[in-house]
Amino acid sequence: MTAARAPPHPAVDAVYSLIVATVDDVRWIALSLPQTAERESRGNLEWRVADKGFVWERPLRKGDIEALGDRVPDGPVYGARTADEGVK
Repeated sequence: MTAARAPPHPAVDAVYSLIVATVDDVRWIALSLPQTAERESRGNLEWRVADKGFVWERPLRKGDIEALGDRVPDGPVYGARTADEGVK
């Protein structure tokens, strides 16, 4: 069973596009942290501290694309490690 989604709204989409981080934003934030290194892994960017990844670029999976429908983003998608589910 899939959850119902509201249709896209032009005003919401316009605001959303202003607050979404770019790769340059992600890079700047990640590299501003101590001992952070950027590297490419399997064709995707990732940022690591002490050889442990904490932010990474990842391709959208088939299920992601199906769930997003017409709202599939044009640019890259990033994942970030968090302390626990509550932080997410």
